[in-house]
Amino acid sequence: MKKFFQIIFMFFFSFLPITPVMAAPDYPLIINYRPLAGDQGAGIDTVKSPITITFDRPMNAATINTSTFYLKDSNNNLLNTTVTYDSNTRVATLTLNPASTKLNTNQVYTVFVIGGVSGIKDSNNNPLPGNFQWSFATGTSDYFVPHRNYSTSTAKCGICHQLHQAPEYRLVRNSSTSTLCFTCHDGSASNYNIKSLFAAGTISFHPVAGISLAGNSDKLRCVDCHNPHNVNDNRPLAPAASGALSYSRGVAPPARPAWSQVAEGDWNYKISISYQYELCYRCHSTWDPANPTHAALTLRDIAREFNPNNKAFHPVEADSPNTKGIFVSGYSASTRIFCTDCHGSPVSGAARGPHGSTNVKILKGLYDNNTGTGNSQHLCFRCHNYNAYAQRDPYRDSNLTGFYNSNRGNLHAYHTDKLNSIRCQYCHSAVVHGLNSNKHLILNTSLESNPYKSSIAKITYYQESSGNYSANNCRVNDTNLCSAHSN
Repeated sequence: MKKFFQIIFMFFFSFLPITPVMAAPDYPLIINYRPLAGDQGAGIDTVKSPITITFDRPMNAATINTSTFYLKDSNNNLLNTTVTYDSNTRVATLTLNPASTKLNTNQVYTVFVIGGVSGIKDSNNNPLPGNFQWSFATGTSDYFVPHRNYSTSTAKCGICHQLHQAPEYRLVRNSSTSTLCFTCHDGSASNYNIKSLFAAGTISFHPVAGISLAGNSDKLRCVDCHNPHNVNDNRPLAPAASGALSYSRGVAPPARPAWSQVAEGDWNYKISISYQYELCYRCHSTWDPANPTHAALTLRDIAREFNPNNKAFHPVEADSPNTKGIFVSGYSASTRIFCTDCHGSPVSGAARGPHGSTNVKILKGLYDNNTGTGNSQHLCFRCHNYNAYAQRDPYRDSNLTGFYNSNRGNLHAYHTDKLNSIRCQYCHSAVVHGLNSNKHLILNTSLESNPYKSSIAKITYYQESSGNYSANNCRVNDTNLCSAHSN
């Protein structure tokens, strides 16, 4: 009987039509472009706010030129432009020629991208499947300002505000500013999906009102950090405040002695910050301690830690005192950094800023007792070269880290070799903003205990060296570790 049903089954299905599996069409696609279609307030300086298209694959650069990627004004006049293609990012960029030329304010422009056999092709000469065009309107700023262009239509104010009465302060039409902001910043009408950074799985975040996450104290509003009327797309080098923080309020510290706190009255309050850290100091410092939302009541004073007169500090307020190091591409011993180089979402491509993270302390990578033991994704190695600091061989003979011995070479690699792995917090502070000791080193006997001294801190004695370190420069509280010095 079983064999009978097998025969019937095979007989029946042998007469069913077979649907062929079709291969995906092999042509390139545009996966992103700026400004977006319908944008109001696009930047008029195409060097600062270029017109770009991003492809899904490597492209044939020779086919991306002013004949296949061009710009016209509202009168259908073709503008004189320069077109470039970056093979690393797969981004084509259009700017006006000469570069000092600017678009007219409050005008509509249309971008044209040509596909087909005479158009843009990928590296295998497969063409874009067709032509693509979109239009946008400029504002009055050099940079893209998404929340402005009020000079053309004050009705735009009603998108966010409600006249006479409103459920939230400043006549905001939603019950909280975050609810209002998320009507666009959920990925539906903005490139920046901020709402996703407060999604389930987020374990540390700024306590913004209206966020449904455990432990949220609703202390902050989006407008505590951002001025929505003035944000733009400017992305300067650190430590300058980005366009996302344009006209945000903050405080600037005076020069002060090492490892000291700024008296409340000595802060310089700023209506518009110049540097990103001035925004962070408005909460994470000694300024305005009477404010019930003030973070320094429960958190550390990071202005004390970043003080440029400390013996060690990460280069936020000033250049680093350390002149040596081996870094990943984009960083060097002379690089200044943002607070957001370390704090923010660990997800690649996520919106910038310390909104929320799946790591503690809104960190982009873990920094804990295990950092240095084999995971190159931990926080330190976003800037510091993992192979130089946590591996045995690649930089074994290098003297570039500063922790060096003429016979044994790079002592980070040497200790890794002898101990199988070396943990950053054996020697360095558990909080690496800054410390009044050389190279963020923390002694096991230090009076600076929590949160600076890790539970695995090993050093009991340290003597600074000009570079040629030996066993006489430090001692540890674990004699088993010192056996490395005998061979």
